[in-house]
Amino acid sequence: MLVLEKVTFHYNEIEDRICMSADVVGGEKVLFWFTQRFSRRIADALCAYCEKSRQDSPVIDRNLLLSCQQREAEWANKSPEPVKAEAATRSFFPATVNLTFSPEQVQMRFPLQDGEVAAMPFSQSELRQWLSILYRTFRLAEWSTDSWPAWLKQDGPVNN
Repeated sequence: MLVLEKVTFHYNEIEDRICMSADVVGGEKVLFWFTQRFSRRIADALCAYCEKSRQDSPVIDRNLLLSCQQREAEWANKSPEPVKAEAATRSFFPATVNLTFSPEQVQMRFPLQDGEVAAMPFSQSELRQWLSILYRTFRLAEWSTDSWPAWLKQDGPVNN
């Protein structure tokens, strides 16, 4: 199993795909190429999970609470050095992703060729950081963001 520990997104205009460069536990670097449709399906499922994972408050507006949780996670992001895509040894074009959810962790598992699986575990905060980066990449790609929830959207310049 490939366990992904750090990722960097970039949009490839020629391919019209998002490339996720990943550091694998053990030192290998790999690339995952996501279509717009595949990226949107992941985002929809993860955003829906974020919305369901919090109890509604009779005092605080639900979207405000979700937005505050999103901003808190984004502010906590340390923005480490990006993964170097040119050092990658393999590329994958996943067609499916399996998502598992628990109160402590979310995990994405990408089935690969020959029965191999790439797994990416997230804490709740890391999940929100990953969604924020994916959202910014959608904006950079000039893909529609209409289906993204208002609590995740952010104003201001786009940079990656």
